[in-house]
Amino acid sequence: MRKAFCYFMLLFFCCLTNISQAQTSNWTFNLTNSEQIGLPGSELVFNGMITNSTGSDLFLTSIGVDFTPDAPSSAYTYDFTDEFLNTSGIIPSSGYNGSVFYVRWDASVPLNTVGDGSVTLFADIPAQPESISMAFRASVVPAPSAVATFLIGTIPGLAMLMRRYRK
Repeated sequence: MRKAFCYFMLLFFCCLTNISQAQTSNWTFNLTNSEQIGLPGSELVFNGMITNSTGSDLFLTSIGVDFTPDAPSSAYTYDFTDEFLNTSGIIPSSGYNGSVFYVRWDASVPLNTVGDGSVTLFADIPAQPESISMAFRASVVPAPSAVATFLIGTIPGLAMLMRRYRK
């Protein structure tokens, strides 16, 4: 009986610890557009929202982007946006809502390139948890060809002319 009571108390305290840890999250980070598609030569801007319920300013101590597309490294660049860098890593209690980073595809990037990555923010105490990561994806699609664009515009025009002359 005593052994069963000890197991019950151990289970109770483990659950209590897990519940209190789950409730201590006092900031969040989300990408509002985590999957984007662009043309060769385009720039994809990833926006995000950071909520801060620490009761004071949230100090980001480190920020990292890990991005691995299936393209040569000369075919893309990525960095944080000026808007995000202007925060100097200090998120007020009102939070942050805006651009976070970008991926710029070079005009020579191979078509159908796909890149997966993650952006991680690290914050100083009293932030709980100390870091939050968000996954993202950037892809390249071919631009419509000149012939396809011409046909899209020409076919309705020809149909209208043919209809006019039938009358």
